[in-house]
Amino acid sequence: CLWVISCSTSMKFPGRPSFPAKWPGGRDDLLCKRTFRRAGVENAMTIRSDITGQNRLKVIAPTAFFMLVGFVWLYILLLGVRPLVIPDETRYAEIPREMIASGDWIVPRLNGLRYFEKPVLGYWINALAMQAFVENAFAVRFPAALATGLTAVLIFFLAASFAGSAGVGILATIIFLTSIEVFCLGVFSTLDSLLAFFLTAAL
Repeated sequence: CLWVISCSTSMKFPGRPSFPAKWPGGRDDLLCKRTFRRAGVENAMTIRSDITGQNRLKVIAPTAFFMLVGFVWLYILLLGVRPLVIPDETRYAEIPREMIASGDWIVPRLNGLRYFEKPVLGYWINALAMQAFVENAFAVRFPAALATGLTAVLIFFLAASFAGSAGVGILATIIFLTSIEVFCLGVFSTLDSLLAFFLTAAL
């Protein structure tokens, strides 16, 4: 800052006297001129970065749209095409069904027996999905797929904020959604996807 101020004193302004700027160590006006040239380059780079940011937004928006379409196609549309798998999916379907039938949303039951193996929140979410989409395979698997999608959104923002680049966030999201285990759990009715979502949100 002192260098720039000293350089500014060497510039000629109408009606003002000009003073030669000196720098300790024998540096003269030439260094000051270089300083202002560098400042001009930095300003130009700032403007260029703003333009680049606008161009990146134009690229990121359609990329996010195609990622959303791909997610819906891979994770959502095919949820109801296959029957429920015994014993896991049928268990996570029967417990919410009994909650809805009995009206008791506090104590989870499986075939009439109390079942406290897993937290009740997962059963609540499955029960709400079954009330929204009727009792079918799509409704039972939808919370897991939705949790996977929300986790992908969180991963995008986390990666983009840490790396300082939206491109890194998009790449991290694509890697996450195309991982085999993530895909298998995202279209399968278990509580793993919900657990992953809440753990990622806690970060």
